[in-house]
Amino acid sequence: EQCLLVEDVLVTLQQLALHHRRQFNIPFIAITGSNGKTTTKELLHQVLATKYITYATEGNLNNHIGVPLTLLKIKQDAQMAIVEMGANHQKEIEFYCTIVEPDFALITNVGKAHLEGFGGLEGVKKGKGELYDFIRNHDGSIFINTDLDYLDEMAKGIAKRITYGSANAQIIGRILHQDDFLKFMVLSSGLETVIQTQLVGDYNFPNALAAIAVGNYFDIDIDSIKIA
Repeated sequence: EQCLLVEDVLVTLQQLALHHRRQFNIPFIAITGSNGKTTTKELLHQVLATKYITYATEGNLNNHIGVPLTLLKIKQDAQMAIVEMGANHQKEIEFYCTIVEPDFALITNVGKAHLEGFGGLEGVKKGKGELYDFIRNHDGSIFINTDLDYLDEMAKGIAKRITYGSANAQIIGRILHQDDFLKFMVLSSGLETVIQTQLVGDYNFPNALAAIAVGNYFDIDIDSIKIA
């Protein structure tokens, strides 16, 4: 067994993760938000894996140990990486961005989770918005839900946007109610497609649309996305 004596194990883990991340020249997609980030990450993974060798956060290993471990598990054959980031206080996502260096960002939503740690709803916005801040400063791109006005407000100054929502978006969806599982129609490149999911609850609608927007952006055809 090889052992390395270091000053601080956690800091070293994070530094190793950054070093490893920099060996890749592939899209890194970071996801955060108050709700739906793990579901969205899984949906993205399913969709992207139809065409690309994709590595993603396992489970919800999305904290100061989980994020570097996620990066270190990415193998040389990777063509896509999806990293989920959780946060319960300010500056946390800002820090994760320094080791993940994402090219693409997706904030699912901003809600009342971890109000205490963030110091109120504005604090939550600021905290989750640190992901947009990194993208803004590094000329990256975002996948954004046009149904949430506050995301548009938070994303001021970010030029590269791929939009999804129930109106005014590149990927437009409409929920169709027929049975227990979420079923919706999606309009993409002028084509209407009905997608039957295995997801329960309308709250999964934006998560599914996000996955379609990402798949569409990375040239995955709508039939493959539908099957995924």
